[in-house]
Amino acid sequence: VNKLKCDCDADAVIQNNLQLAAYDYKVKKTITVGGYGYSISVPNNDKVVLRATDGITINGDFEVPLGSELDLITHACPE
Repeated sequence: VNKLKCDCDADAVIQNNLQLAAYDYKVKKTITVGGYGYSISVPNNDKVVLRATDGITINGDFEVPLGSELDLITHACPE
């Protein structure tokens, strides 16, 4: 059984590819991606899963190349 890491009271902002690469992948309250003048893309042949309790917003240029996956999931905090 895989237990999700949780930080359900915190909001996350991912402004660029470096922040996406360093993201801690905990369940957050909200997640906002992009919208700061940067284009963001999922790495080639990679899978990114973002989970939030209240919502996930993508602003601006965001790319998921062929062969990559992006899952955006909203659900109650598992703790």
